[in-house]
Amino acid sequence: MNRKQLTFFVTINKLNDELALQEGGLLSLKIPKQWQKPDPNIKNPALWVCHLPDNSLGIVYISLYPTELIIGEKMENYSEEELKKYGYEENSQLIYLYKGTLEPNGENDKERFYRCRLKLQEKKEEETKSSDSGARVIVFLIIVFVIIGVIAASGGFN
Repeated sequence: MNRKQLTFFVTINKLNDELALQEGGLLSLKIPKQWQKPDPNIKNPALWVCHLPDNSLGIVYISLYPTELIIGEKMENYSEEELKKYGYEENSQLIYLYKGTLEPNGENDKERFYRCRLKLQEKKEEETKSSDSGARVIVFLIIVFVIIGVIAASGGFN
């Protein structure tokens, strides 16, 4: 895969919960129910996650949420320039993550159909989230000290 944006057509079988991913008209991948595992993430659990064996789409990981799909591609044989561009180091054992919103695309008695445009996520996004939470803690502490200062100045600590 290794592109900035992907478009997949997703089919969910209502009878056996089997998921089929199709990219364009050529490549498809079926994920049977027995491959699907509960998500161990308790903060934001997916409906299920799946680590896949080698396949024609190059996908190694899928996480399905009610309205979102996350797909992971193992980083192999990419140039150092390409890896650095997205914030990864060469020979990293990480995966490229693609995230996208599931857009309903019809259904029948047996299946639900979705279209999903996935965008490549940069590693720097994770670092930004952690620095954002650090900034929130600092702002909270400043507010607490201001409140304590106001109380002290008004004679509240006698």
